[in-house]
Amino acid sequence: MTQPTPDFVVSGVPFPVRQVDGRPPQSLEDFVDEATLVLEDRSGERTVVGEGHLEGDQVRFHEKAAFQGGKDVRVWSVRAEGDIFTAQAS
Repeated sequence: MTQPTPDFVVSGVPFPVRQVDGRPPQSLEDFVDEATLVLEDRSGERTVVGEGHLEGDQVRFHEKAAFQGGKDVRVWSVRAEGDIFTAQAS
């Protein structure tokens, strides 16, 4: 049985975060531990499920693949600039 390939994401491009767990983000702490993010990308919206850890002035968010038993797919850097939050794949 083959596993689905994760969606292609351009690395190094910050995407606006519209929601964290169904609501607009308020602080970087919203991204810590298990969470579901909704990002705005070129094709519309992208849902990212995973777990975040605060590291200085950013959150390292490890995207998990539901179809692979929670295996890491990619790592996102979540940053805040005022009340704007962005996530960038590394």
